Amino acid sequence: MAFKLRNSAHYLSSRIRHLFFVFSDVALAFFYKKSTLFRRASFNGYDGTLAAECQIDSWADWEIKTVNRMMEWRCFSVDKNGRRFGQKAWTNKRQIPEPIPSSEVTLFSQFCDLKGSRVLDVGCFEGIHSISLFLMGAKVVAVDARVENVVKTIVRSGLYRAPVETIKFAFEKDSVDTLPKNIDYVFHRSVLPLMEDPVKHLHDLGKIANTGIYLDTVIYSKLHETYQTMGQTFPCLTMPNLRKNGEFSGVAKIGRGLEEGTIVNALKTVGFKKILHHTLWNNVFGKGLRIIAVK
Repeated sequence: MAFKLRNSAHYLSSRIRHLFFVFSDVALAFFYKKSTLFRRASFNGYDGTLAAECQIDSWADWEIKTVNRMMEWRCFSVDKNGRRFGQKAWTNKRQIPEPIPSSEVTLFSQFCDLKGSRVLDVGCFEGIHSISLFLMGAKVVAVDARVENVVKTIVRSGLYRAPVETIKFAFEKDSVDTLPKNIDYVFHRSVLPLMEDPVKHLHDLGKIANTGIYLDTVIYSKLHETYQTMGQTFPCLTMPNLRKNGEFSGVAKIGRGLEEGTIVNALKTVGFKKILHHTLWNNVFGKGLRIIAVK
């Protein structure tokens, strides 16, 4: 009897949480115009040259729309006919099609020979970069801390006939020793500031990658906070990982942003001494840093 009561209470609690998030989504749609519930991207009319060959190229419109409704997609690619596969995140967030291969992976392949290599895609999101890495000839291991991203990567990569090994894995929670061995490269985009200990995370990546790394991250300057790790003190910006950002937020309670110099020094310390590409660029959060480095 007590077991049934506990199960009933757990079910009721989960339903209440679900209804709360549905209500929040509707409220955002009406008052902040952020939700995709009522503000969806157009279904067709996109540039089909952005697409790679995919099973949905021959599908009927209603079949693609069915897949689009099955999951809460937060980015989209297109097929050869310019039809949307996925969905934009919200207003001004991932609102244009993602090309496949992605521009980031194309750049990576210009500096590193990915053909036949084994690449770990950290924070695979919905599989755009994982598929792109496969198209460049890599054997891809895609990891993400969020189960929804893992499932969406499996679905998207399957429809693109990309045999991606996809694993639910959370850095800073799960042991890196459980990851597949013999990783040649790490592909790492938009993940570093979500880490509670980003310096140690970079050290872990140095242990994982035998050859090189692609790192793309937001950087910060004139930082007045500090945190200690591995016997040293580093300047940082501490930020909450807000659950409301869902697939775009980290799983730890906080994330820490780093300065450019801290990141570069950490990469060199763990063995990525030869920097092949180093650029700064502007994004909505401030400055971005893109580095391709090898050992």
